[in-house]
Amino acid sequence: MSRTRGNARSNPLALMGERTFFALWLTGAIVAVVRWLEVLAVGVFVFDLTGSPLVVSFLLLIRMVPMSAVGFWVALLAEKVGPRRLLLAMLGTMIPVSSILAALVDLGAVEIWHLSVGAVLGGCLQAADMPVRRLMLGEVAGLARIGAAMALDSSTNHITRLLGPMLGGVLLATVGLQGAFAMSAVLYAVGVGLLWTLRAGGPSRVVPGAPFWRNLIEGVRLVRENRMLAGFLWVTVIYNICGFPFLSMVPVIGKDVLGMGPVAVGFLAGAEGAGAFLGAMFVAVFARTPWFLRIYLYGTTLALAMILAFGLSSTALLSSLAMPIVGLGAAGFGSMQSAIVFASAPPHLRGRLMGVLVVCIGVSPLGYLQLGLLAEWFGASAAVATVAVEGLTALAFVVRRWPELHRRPIPAEHG
Repeated sequence: MSRTRGNARSNPLALMGERTFFALWLTGAIVAVVRWLEVLAVGVFVFDLTGSPLVVSFLLLIRMVPMSAVGFWVALLAEKVGPRRLLLAMLGTMIPVSSILAALVDLGAVEIWHLSVGAVLGGCLQAADMPVRRLMLGEVAGLARIGAAMALDSSTNHITRLLGPMLGGVLLATVGLQGAFAMSAVLYAVGVGLLWTLRAGGPSRVVPGAPFWRNLIEGVRLVRENRMLAGFLWVTVIYNICGFPFLSMVPVIGKDVLGMGPVAVGFLAGAEGAGAFLGAMFVAVFARTPWFLRIYLYGTTLALAMILAFGLSSTALLSSLAMPIVGLGAAGFGSMQSAIVFASAPPHLRGRLMGVLVVCIGVSPLGYLQLGLLAEWFGASAAVATVAVEGLTALAFVVRRWPELHRRPIPAEHG
């Protein structure tokens, strides 16, 4: 092993000191902050305007739909035009979108369909950011540091899940929704500036003139021929249906079951993000390539088990202990997703497999719908516990069906 490679392994956080990596990481942080900022600000504004939780849920749902609808195609488009150029175009498009929404709110002319269009376009950016920018991060970091790179990027999502809503609430209370959208436009412009200075991320290797459908078939064939990747993607589907949606029930359970006030509920929800952030940083420092699948699988199992404990809990103490442990498990799941793709797939197929991964992540609206219906029929706690049991059962089936998930680690030479 070379001296450089050894140093990379011993100090993976040194990635943050590399200008290209830091700029790409910061761009992702900006996109994440804007997402959570707008989710809170728009949600509160729309609820005050309509008094309908259904409309609020609809705006959140349509923001998530592009993940499954266009995620794969965006990854393929990045192969054709270059990831940096594509991200620049999409970030640049969001500057006038946010500016127009700010003007409409300021003039008192904004309507629900305006906000819906903005939510869909923001969802398209999110669908592109995850596969395209993470591929760029992986190319900059190299295989020796791919685990650290993806964990550091995952930690951004966890911490911005705390900072974004806080910023959105402050802006909404001080300068209104128009101020929130104006801030979004400014942050998008900063992201464009960061990417404009970079020279990383040219077009990936791809067969010239290959049609999209042929690229799609090639990506699906890779999954069909690699049992580990097939099982890995099923785990992604399971947690996005049975894991992440439980967060939508935390305020309901905190208030109605645990008898908490708004501040305590905020800390309860924040405990999951704090645990996830700490877990992601731990993975960034200590994870090695042969451990990726185990971290991913055991993290998912831990998170679902603690979600079950949260659903069954009737005391604030037990619930407060369960939430940060859910976050630790979720960190193992989220940090390893892109790292496993990058370490397992041939270089020319990484973009396509990342697109397939985004489609699997995009099934989460089904989870929100399932959980919402169960909560309506049986109560929030029973719904969370039921879905967690469903997830653990499905996970046990997947591990039995694809034992490669825990029997065959990714070889060390890949990292």
